[in-house]
Amino acid sequence: MYELTNVTNSIFNKFLINSNLLKILFVTLVSSYIFYYLISIFSNSLNYDNKYKLIFIILSVIITIISYILISIVTKAFKLNDIKLKY
Repeated sequence: MYELTNVTNSIFNKFLINSNLLKILFVTLVSSYIFYYLISIFSNSLNYDNKYKLIFIILSVIITIISYILISIVTKAFKLNDIKLKY
């Protein structure tokens, strides 16, 4: 029984207390809140009858992606090499 709890504690420490995982979780939550806030700001523009609703949705997604990348770089959740694409 002692070994089982010891193994589960070590697994918990490896995966859930990992600082990168917490940073990624923080960045994800903040960017999700930013997207939610942008949708609430543009809620009047996202009506079915509005001709420019696609532009507002694309703008919201682009702003969210940019904020996600900037926050992840500032908090060092990812390395810059992880973001660069290799062909």
